[in-house]
Amino acid sequence: MAREAAVEVAVIGAGWAGLAAAIHLARAGRSVRLIDAAPQAGGRARRVSLNWKHPVHGAGPVDLDNGQHLLLGAYTEVLELLEIVGALDEARLERRPMRLASSGGLLMERPDYGGRRPGLTRASARLAPLAHLSPLIALLRAQGLSLAARWAIVRVLARLRLTAGLLPRGVTTVSEWYVQARQPQELIQRVWQPLVISALNTPADRACAATFLQVVRDSLGAAPEASDFILPRRNLSHLFVDPAINWLQRHGVHLMLRTDVRRVGLGTSARYRIAAGTRRAEEPRVFECDELVVATPPYAAARLLTGLADPALVSQLNRFEYLPITTVYLGWPEHPLQPGLLLPSLLSLEDCADRQRYAQWFFDRGSQAHWRIASMVLSDSRSALELGDSRLADALIRQLVDELGLPPPPQLSLIHEKRATFACTPDRPRLHADAAWGALPGVALAGDYLCPLYPATLEAAARSGRMAAGAILGG
Repeated sequence: MAREAAVEVAVIGAGWAGLAAAIHLARAGRSVRLIDAAPQAGGRARRVSLNWKHPVHGAGPVDLDNGQHLLLGAYTEVLELLEIVGALDEARLERRPMRLASSGGLLMERPDYGGRRPGLTRASARLAPLAHLSPLIALLRAQGLSLAARWAIVRVLARLRLTAGLLPRGVTTVSEWYVQARQPQELIQRVWQPLVISALNTPADRACAATFLQVVRDSLGAAPEASDFILPRRNLSHLFVDPAINWLQRHGVHLMLRTDVRRVGLGTSARYRIAAGTRRAEEPRVFECDELVVATPPYAAARLLTGLADPALVSQLNRFEYLPITTVYLGWPEHPLQPGLLLPSLLSLEDCADRQRYAQWFFDRGSQAHWRIASMVLSDSRSALELGDSRLADALIRQLVDELGLPPPPQLSLIHEKRATFACTPDRPRLHADAAWGALPGVALAGDYLCPLYPATLEAAARSGRMAAGAILGG
């Protein structure tokens, strides 16, 4: 085995949680080694290259995300990380006021009255005092909802503020909350159901009501800018992962990709010993560290910590249930002599398996490499996966044509993430970054499953990375 010099902190996993932990540790002056088995950083929000053949320009790569993600203004940890690595600029992202629209005629749009954003014009500055009322105005002026449904959602948000999101006794799932809160069926179908499945990736009859209402409080029920949509101009790697890697390397972090951690054990000269190697290497590289951040999914953390951590913790890590998400990328070739295709920027779709409509959301992804690109998202895509790729692609094209009136795309690529998120149920394990600390001093966990109040999102991953770094630095 090749032995290397010890480092202060090793971070296993270069997804958003691991990147966040490494950034906060490096800012504090720690010596950090960041390790990941994948050929690129980013975890489940990484870059993928699709090789589409254009009828005029031939085959070429189209760089997109492994899965479609929507960032919100409420994602304060993500925004802070973007600022730290120098990526919080208009060249990398676009920020828009909330606009929820559906193919069935719903339109809920927050007026952009300005506010605390830089660069206000005189006209918008005069309107800025109305900014704090803009979410309420959006709800009251929503199209496609009856007046009763609009007042129902206003009352819900007011009640969430007054009760700090506390659930009534006996309510655990979102479906139970619908009944207790007397939500109109049209509001459930047009607003709540699309938000539940997209935010929690879990059906409403199993989804945790406390988590869902926390999400609603932090977005629709918070300051106006919290509900803003933040869209990467290209992809998430261009927005955050690439700048983060560049920042880490400038600050002396040693990055090891294509390197699988095979074993974690107790060290001799330092607390912990890590054996890691590439798939081709017969002998792993071995190094020791004083502190360790395990920034992997729970099942991978359980494998690494078995035999070291408290068996009860390993059992909890193995108890998470996972649900899939399917992202569908659609491509229409652009031609100089033909008008461009008009696509809705972001649209909620009809989700009805009985009618073989499986996608819940449509996103315009702009133009790239002479292609006009869009994506469709299938949250909790278990039933869709049973069709097989060919039948699923046919069903999605029919949904696209029938529901949106768009022409069939010459290119369609399916990306299945079979363990995209944990099932956000009321009885899921609730763990914290320092869950392993008692048996393993100096070991912190990071990952989107470590924010008990929130579902599996990039914001939760970023928060967990900061909390893991805080445990190391405070320990």
